[in-house]
Amino acid sequence: WADPEYVRRFAESTHLYNGEGFEVVEPMATKMQDHPHDAKPFELLKPERQYYDWEFERYWHFFQVFGRVGYNPDTPPEVWQREFQTRFAKEAAPYIEQAIHRASKILPRIVAYTYPYNMFPTTRGWGEKQRMKDLPEYAKALPSDTQQFLSIDNAAKYRLEGKDSAQFTPEESSRWFADISKDVLDLVAQAERRIGKNRNKEFVSTATDLEILAYLALYHSHRAKAGLSYALFKHSKDLNALDDAIEYETNAIGAWEKLVAAAADMYCDNLAMGRSSANLTDHWRDELPKLKTGLQKLRDQRKAFKPDASDAGPTIVHVPIRKAVPGKDLVVRATVGAKSDIEKVTVDYRLGSRKRLPATMKKTGPFTYSAVIPGDKVREGLSYSVGVRDQDGQWAAISGIDVIVTNDNEPPTVNHNHITSAPAEKPLTITATVTDPSGVKWVRLRYRSVTQFEDYKSLDMTETDTEGQYNVTVPGKDIVSKYDFMYLIEVMDNKGNGAIYPDLENQTPYVIVKLQR
Repeated sequence: WADPEYVRRFAESTHLYNGEGFEVVEPMATKMQDHPHDAKPFELLKPERQYYDWEFERYWHFFQVFGRVGYNPDTPPEVWQREFQTRFAKEAAPYIEQAIHRASKILPRIVAYTYPYNMFPTTRGWGEKQRMKDLPEYAKALPSDTQQFLSIDNAAKYRLEGKDSAQFTPEESSRWFADISKDVLDLVAQAERRIGKNRNKEFVSTATDLEILAYLALYHSHRAKAGLSYALFKHSKDLNALDDAIEYETNAIGAWEKLVAAAADMYCDNLAMGRSSANLTDHWRDELPKLKTGLQKLRDQRKAFKPDASDAGPTIVHVPIRKAVPGKDLVVRATVGAKSDIEKVTVDYRLGSRKRLPATMKKTGPFTYSAVIPGDKVREGLSYSVGVRDQDGQWAAISGIDVIVTNDNEPPTVNHNHITSAPAEKPLTITATVTDPSGVKWVRLRYRSVTQFEDYKSLDMTETDTEGQYNVTVPGKDIVSKYDFMYLIEVMDNKGNGAIYPDLENQTPYVIVKLQR
């Protein structure tokens, strides 16, 4: 791990409340933790793979960025680029450097977007090596950053209820992990093509680590979708969502198998970084049987599950489609339960106030049905309903599902002058310019004192007489003198695209206001 931009932002944040410095825990800090004191320390890399005298030498760039950039955020990149060229030759060095900096974003994002609560302590969780439990537990875990990331479980509830959120969704996290996985693998491939006769043990070890991280990201890309699908099944009882979860979990296991293949024989077979009971030992390959056992449990759950059915008539459950691409066929699925034989299952759809068009849903598996709304009907104004009738003439339906049909996936643009100083216990007006081609649906201010003992509060920002300008006044009673003040802005457009300002990807995702006391 080594990311100079991360260190710059981290070091800047340590000045909060006039902080004068920081400490970092060195890599391998928990090696042999909770193992007998007279046990022989294991060697991280297999003897034939080692290229150093001391293991900490592997992490030279970690110490370099924290030591140099942490002291001087304007440290020129030439400082470490010379070292990269010495170790990996001029032709391959830039690609290894870029790959390390890119891959170093993966582990912080894994911890941020979803992390089982009992894995938070360093001596209980190990995001680099652990599969993060079976899928049902993964799906109900909370983000460690609950302001920036929408939990998998809440994302499922919001989908079913038709609510929107400006937070990073599991689908967005999945795309983020997939993109960064591809980026890192591409950079490693570029370095492989250029290393030539300069290939050495450090290059092979570094490339292996980068591939492990890339496939770990790919694993979470699939697992984020698996977790969301499982949560959708849990709350809706739509078996189609469980089928999706099984498919995505299968893909996640495939990514983990690639990780194991990349690790190959590079590392010790027992990476004893903590107590065995906390799963802080063994090797990546030892997670595979657990993953496959968990997958079989999902398949058994699918086989055993039966939808609700009663004498009152058939039942139908369905995960609503909230957004679609214009002109592309739209597959609508549902799960049906009934004591009597089913006469028909249908989806009725319409554009605006036009006449409804029916389509028969065909059986695709035990209790599951599917139909296609043709692409030429997938246009703005689309809505649909699903229904089932049994042979006794009893009927059940879910109606009034509106679909946002758009190619627009861009959130509103926010322009705002940060407020960095303000008097304590006085009302504070915050203004921002928010624009979007599809129209702005809402703008919200989230704020609290700079203390983790408080939750964020929300205020709706309203448009002023100036087009695109929104403001709100925070009451003085919420700006207490004991702490400084912090805020961020959430925005949503009319096409379901949300964002948080400041943008986590580019800057500290909140604004600190130093109070005048």
